[in-house]
Amino acid sequence: MQLNFVQSYRLYSNLERPNQSGSVVTVSFTDGVSGVATFTLEKDVTQLSEDEQVKAVQDAIYKGLYSGKYQNELLEKAQQQVETTQKAVSDFEKSVDTIKSDAIKAVRDEINQLVDQATAALTKRVSTVETETSVLKKIINANNLSKDQKKEIEEKYPNWQPSIQYSAGSVINYNGKQYEILSDHTSQATWLPDQTPSLYKELKSDKLADGTEVIKDWVQPTGAHDVYNTGDKVAFEGKVYRSLIDSNTFSPSAYPGGWEEVK
Repeated sequence: MQLNFVQSYRLYSNLERPNQSGSVVTVSFTDGVSGVATFTLEKDVTQLSEDEQVKAVQDAIYKGLYSGKYQNELLEKAQQQVETTQKAVSDFEKSVDTIKSDAIKAVRDEINQLVDQATAALTKRVSTVETETSVLKKIINANNLSKDQKKEIEEKYPNWQPSIQYSAGSVINYNGKQYEILSDHTSQATWLPDQTPSLYKELKSDKLADGTEVIKDWVQPTGAHDVYNTGDKVAFEGKVYRSLIDSNTFSPSAYPGGWEEVK
């Protein structure tokens, strides 16, 4: 895919998002079809050259599509540094017979220091990777639930039936999905949950017994009943996003300012 720089601007903190930083870069692309895409980057790259900003977008795409592979590559590089310095110690010890004792101590101390630094760098990176992935480990797309996990959620709620008095705020199962009751009513066979948005709203998220949050793919809202509000999480193009505004009808790619990626 060929990417070309279009424009970019820096993100600043404000009253609504005091911790906001980074930049937004827009690029055009050609891959069978042509188009324009906008990417929100964690770092401010607006002072870099256009080619460097395009490279930053490519890196972000790579990290998003192959996050596991990307993190493994970082860990492998750190591990290689440790192994290289440890081999240097081993090779050095094999040739110590030709070096005076005072020189041996000086060289050994220096090499040990390098080993300590490499080990510390690896430990820090492992800790960072664990921190970056700990939040995502507690979130699962509803499409990826196991049979037992689906059963666990369904057993939390009664199955929908006609001629039942339902109260607002309660939740029912219907055709493998969960719906919130929007107002008190007696259910009727012609008022099916997936066809009566004035009475039923499909749950956007749920939780398993171990605390794992269950979210769903972003779906284009069709009215006020199914818009996304502040804090709602969605799965979109392989990533998890949290809505920053109420009454959000845009996708994360259509309006990046209305969403933040959950890492």
